[in-house]
Amino acid sequence: MSNIGIPGLIMLFVFVIAVLFLLRKLVRPKKDLQQKVDRLEEEVRLLKNQK
Repeated sequence: MSNIGIPGLIMLFVFVIAVLFLLRKLVRPKKDLQQKVDRLEEEVRLLKNQK
């Protein structure tokens, strides 16, 4: 970090925060979807066992 100065550090900080925010937005729906899949698999297993 030679001559980027304070404004450069602030921009870098904002950029990193924005990337982390976007990654979190992308990961959350996958977690929710996986939970739904898990519940459906459990329901199918229970229905198969009732036969």
